[in-house]
Amino acid sequence: MNLKDVLAQLREERDRLDTAILNLERLEYGHHRGPGRPPSFVTKSHANDTNHHNYTLPDPEPRGSVT
Repeated sequence: MNLKDVLAQLREERDRLDTAILNLERLEYGHHRGPGRPPSFVTKSHANDTNHHNYTLPDPEPRGSVT
């Protein structure tokens, strides 16, 4: 067996293992939720159950005809 061939095979195996380890670490850290907007059931107040998002936009003003 050639020593250079053995070293090349070991380096390839090391690269495959490094890739596998990185992918597993990404999977592990990918399941944790980061900071963000809380769900609506956490922020909704049942004592003051007003919905501030029920508003209507005014009708647009009619444009004059171009002559």
